[in-house]
Amino acid sequence: MVKAFNTIGNAYFVDPSFSEGKPTMLIAGDDEDAKRTVGDVLADFGWPDPVDIGGIGGSRELEAICIAWVKIGGARGSWDHGFKLLVG
Repeated sequence: MVKAFNTIGNAYFVDPSFSEGKPTMLIAGDDEDAKRTVGDVLADFGWPDPVDIGGIGGSRELEAICIAWVKIGGARGSWDHGFKLLVG
């Protein structure tokens, strides 16, 4: 099992594009082969390399990010947003 796709709206599952670039897909799972498979699916869907946050226990954190995504959408009245990990 791999957790993915819950930090972005379904309109952006394939070929995600925003004015400021592509968002970051975060994934979590215990099975490395399954994570590679999900990474291949993400690449086919037009996502850059996913960020692996670790084991399936990380699903809890991804759910929290999803809740933030929903709250932002409700506050903005629009669902055209995503998250991007920036590394310095």
